[in-house]
Amino acid sequence: MTSPPLLKAADLSKQFGDFKALDGVSLALEAGQIHAIIGPNGAGKSTCLNCITGLLNPTRGMVHFEGLRIDTVPPHQRARMGLARSFQITSIFNGLTVGENVQLALMAQRGDCRQLFTAAGRRHWIEVLDLLQSVGIAEMVERPSAELAAGDRKRLEFAIALAGKPKVLLLDEPTAGMSVSERSIVIEILRRLARERGIGVLFTEHDIDMVFDNADCITVLHQGRLLAFGLPVEVRRDARVQQVYLGEGDDA
Repeated sequence: MTSPPLLKAADLSKQFGDFKALDGVSLALEAGQIHAIIGPNGAGKSTCLNCITGLLNPTRGMVHFEGLRIDTVPPHQRARMGLARSFQITSIFNGLTVGENVQLALMAQRGDCRQLFTAAGRRHWIEVLDLLQSVGIAEMVERPSAELAAGDRKRLEFAIALAGKPKVLLLDEPTAGMSVSERSIVIEILRRLARERGIGVLFTEHDIDMVFDNADCITVLHQGRLLAFGLPVEVRRDARVQQVYLGEGDDA
């Protein structure tokens, strides 16, 4: 018997008054898979992620995680189950070092944040270094977080997220505002997390080249509806996608 996908959304719809932001969208994410959601501005990409994570209650539809229905589960409980959303990841504290940010995330995960941070010492420090190593910034462990470039801040966010041992990362435009070199580093980290840790990655993105070069599968939304789904080569060849999205010359 085939096991269910790691994450599944079925017939997701969200209406604000008379406006349908999302209309009957279904998608699935497997462990270790990188799945991109693309579409013009206002297509419903962020609304879809928000319904999956519980920041919005869908008007209609269901969300399943590891075979369990979770669309009535509060967002914080979904996070504890293993769903990590980009802006739900613990905020970076600019007044702390890179290592202290990850240390704080580990302490929060284990319920020992009652201690003042100044008394934390080197608690969990081996794990701190291991998590920073996994995203390629272990050498920055003592650097003030406020000094980090955009790409390095994103890598720190990933390390903080990994402290919670997520099974799924849901990311809104993870490479926005980055240089080409920073973008390449972040993409490689996402690939490695999916490959080595079996983490499912579901993300929205404006950079079409990045999506078609790196996603295992692509969902295309248009005006809140599912327009196309499939392998990158299939989606690129889809006449409907070319007409309403790629052919517009707008990678929004």
